[in-house]
Amino acid sequence: MTDLGAVFSNLDGKLSFTEGHSIAIHQGLNLKNNAGAGKARINPDVTMTSLIRMDVLSMSKTITAAGVVRQLLASGLTPAHGIRPFLPASWNVNAQIAQLTFAHVMTHSGGLIGDQSDFGQLKALCESPPGGTLGVVHYQNINYSLLRVLLAYLSCPLSLGWLEARAQTLLPTVLAQTVLPTVTATMYADNIQRNIMAPAGIGHASIGPESPTNLQAEWFADAHDHLGDQHLSTNPILVCGADHWNMDVRDYGRFIAHLINGSFSPDPWPTMRDTRAPGAASALPAYPIGDARLGVWRFQAPDGTGNFYGHNGDWSDAFTGWMAFNGGINVTFFANSTLGATEQERMILDSWLAA
Repeated sequence: MTDLGAVFSNLDGKLSFTEGHSIAIHQGLNLKNNAGAGKARINPDVTMTSLIRMDVLSMSKTITAAGVVRQLLASGLTPAHGIRPFLPASWNVNAQIAQLTFAHVMTHSGGLIGDQSDFGQLKALCESPPGGTLGVVHYQNINYSLLRVLLAYLSCPLSLGWLEARAQTLLPTVLAQTVLPTVTATMYADNIQRNIMAPAGIGHASIGPESPTNLQAEWFADAHDHLGDQHLSTNPILVCGADHWNMDVRDYGRFIAHLINGSFSPDPWPTMRDTRAPGAASALPAYPIGDARLGVWRFQAPDGTGNFYGHNGDWSDAFTGWMAFNGGINVTFFANSTLGATEQERMILDSWLAA
């Protein structure tokens, strides 16, 4: 049995170069190890603990993928289903985009090229030919902008269809610029809160800062020009960005614990874990290279044995990572550093293998 205390100590050492970091290790649904060290942001000093909230960055994509796959299964569908029925009817979707599946979008292999965008930019992208090659992984945030809209239409297709038809007749400009962007973003967030966060017992997760007096103000840039992760320039609920879910490291670890231990219903984990990118080579890449799944990456141990799953995120002066291991164990960390980091999953996996 792997010594989780040793894993924690190893990872804590690897993160010692950061201004601050927090770590949580869950075994099954139980929190086994957690702590913070250093400062929560670079200036002014705020002590980092495992209860300090921050943007989980690209690890939001695992949350979104879990929500989408769970909703697909609840609707009697699979990731092989096409996305066109779940895009706005008022969009003149390009024929190549219309042929994409949910699996293409969630594994970044549909040829979509672009960063996170607002609703109008996403519409323009879907009405144009893809900029990349179908079947080749182009890791692009625009895929998760698209998934926010897709999850909204998966959740309430009849209501959105009626709203769209009504508004298209009476107020087409308002529909395109205000109604659909706001309604789809709100439905996306509501679906995740009800079907992912609530069942996992996470009551304080949000998309972006909730208020300037919230603990999140200890991380995000504010009116006093405090340093921190400053990449949210607009209200994230009103755009189709890469989600930007915000919580503490314990809550994110709790989400992963419920995900990999089959606590959601329907259970999205087997589908997320086993669905490879359409067109992927039959040979699996060797560690530390990952294999794209649905919101996660699969890794092999250096000797080719053992399968591990994880994801990471980084931006500005923050980076995050999680990995899942046999026995329903997951290791999650948040960190801030002007030096940045790469291969966050490798830091965790090396800490695990050395324990």
